[in-house]
Amino acid sequence: MSLLYAENKSAKTKKHSAKDLNWKWLFIPAAALLAAVLLNSFCIVCAIVPSASMEDTVKAGSLVVASRLSYYKKSPARGDVILFCHEELGTSFIMKRIVGLPGETVEIYSGQVYIDGTSLSESYVKGKTSDFGPVVVPEDHYFVLGDNREHSYDARFWEDPFVSIDEIRARAAIVLFPSPKEIG
Repeated sequence: MSLLYAENKSAKTKKHSAKDLNWKWLFIPAAALLAAVLLNSFCIVCAIVPSASMEDTVKAGSLVVASRLSYYKKSPARGDVILFCHEELGTSFIMKRIVGLPGETVEIYSGQVYIDGTSLSESYVKGKTSDFGPVVVPEDHYFVLGDNREHSYDARFWEDPFVSIDEIRARAAIVLFPSPKEIG
């Protein structure tokens, strides 16, 4: 009698273990999905660049990874390539380079950007920059331009030419596709 009881108990244990094993296999993809959602919501942004406005720095169709944590302890800096949302431009992420900082006077003439009257050195610029300004960048706002100035719909053309600190979502860090490189 005790042998039969032991066999039944062993069969129930094997059946129960198979159910537990199936449940554990569902846990792995669920945990991976949760990790991806949390990373994308709080740490990084992955975005495909739809236009040529940032060429040659970032080509159209490139997959870019940006850090949401870059400005946690420091302020955005001139030269940073940022992803932001601007109420005038809809809800999609926009990618541009910070040129003007809060309190600075930005003016563009003869194809050259001037910050507080001093010519800005921009080795990354492609194309001719159209005249603009002068404008004073408000507190907690930034003035942004695309690197491919002839093909960039940027602050020069917006009704409100400034991006507020609250609109900045991330700092572009790496191009993953088509050819991996760091964005400087």
